[in-house]
Amino acid sequence: MISTLEKDGAFMHTLSASHRVLYNMDILHNIIGTMFYISRNNNDVRLERNGDICGVARLARVCKSFHEPALDRLWKEMLNLQPVHLLWNASLFPCNSPDDKEQSLHRLYYYTKRMKYVRYTEKEGTECDLLKIHQLHHLCKGRPLFPSIRSLDLCVWPLSASEMDLFFHPNLQYIDIRRLLNRPPRTLSFTKLARVQQEQMCLHLLVKRCPELREITDYDHQVTARIQGVLFDLERLSTISRIFQRPTTPSRRDKWLEKMSVLKHLTSLDFHIKIYPDDAISQLDLGPFSCLESLSIKGSVSMLSSIFGAMRNQLKKVFIETGIVEGWRMEQCMQLLVCNSDKMLSRFALQSTKKPLYYDSGSTGFPINPAMVYAPATHSTSQFRDRDGLRALRCDVS
Repeated sequence: MISTLEKDGAFMHTLSASHRVLYNMDILHNIIGTMFYISRNNNDVRLERNGDICGVARLARVCKSFHEPALDRLWKEMLNLQPVHLLWNASLFPCNSPDDKEQSLHRLYYYTKRMKYVRYTEKEGTECDLLKIHQLHHLCKGRPLFPSIRSLDLCVWPLSASEMDLFFHPNLQYIDIRRLLNRPPRTLSFTKLARVQQEQMCLHLLVKRCPELREITDYDHQVTARIQGVLFDLERLSTISRIFQRPTTPSRRDKWLEKMSVLKHLTSLDFHIKIYPDDAISQLDLGPFSCLESLSIKGSVSMLSSIFGAMRNQLKKVFIETGIVEGWRMEQCMQLLVCNSDKMLSRFALQSTKKPLYYDSGSTGFPINPAMVYAPATHSTSQFRDRDGLRALRCDVS
């Protein structure tokens, strides 16, 4: 049916007024979804071309029934604001009369109301973009630019609090702080104090304007250290997607964990932390996270003993990333998972950067289904004999 739609526009005219299929929105969205979709990988939105995107655009023009679903798909996820910029250039700024500006603004919202996932980075923007945002702020009269936005990956410097309202909508659920608090463009001169003030203003506004915020991603441990006071005000926050922390001493690490324990409602935590050889593992206390179900840590394999000591009955997913691990430590780690957990290990994945992965159900001392082992396509299960070069272990217990 899709090939017919793409090749013969006249066929659409014959169906538009009679066939009941074209009045079922679920069917229309499924048809468009098979032609064009966007997938996500590691919080980075990547465009996947399954079919011709131009074909979806043609559907919006050829048939009235396909017009709205096709536009919803084309504008749902934006990797940059260039399509919106075209609307700004063509319709908003050349206008002189108030009536023309209002009509052009209505046209702009006709498209931006469909955008739910926006990614806009500094490398895709220029100072000219900032000027457009300043002008757009006056044209929108305080209204958010994206009324349906759910996810925002933004890097625009510098903006006032009122201008940030263009992007901070109450429906916003996910935001990438790494982009939001990124360094200003090199063409702009910012003192350290001015930058910190800008960050604090932005974060307080985020907490105030976005009551539905559920997830924050942060890849910069320095930013995390500066915004902890604001971050802990988000009592409704259920997920911190990623936090990098590299404390210089065990005492600073323990102090950071103590601050993190304020977020007792977290269900998922992903952070990097350094464990020292002479440090007592028992000091790593994650007990205050009573709601935690998913945990990802970059550190020592021996951290498992502490984690499962207090949380073995509540964790559903565990990801441990370590340095090079010897085979005997790998076996010890796997046995620790089974012996200290009341749940059966259902699957695990081993990642290696240099050599084939190691897998041997006999030597590990517990049964495991080989079909549940994740491995690169170049390696078969029978090749999982080399224990050297092991870099990461991923375990899901259920």
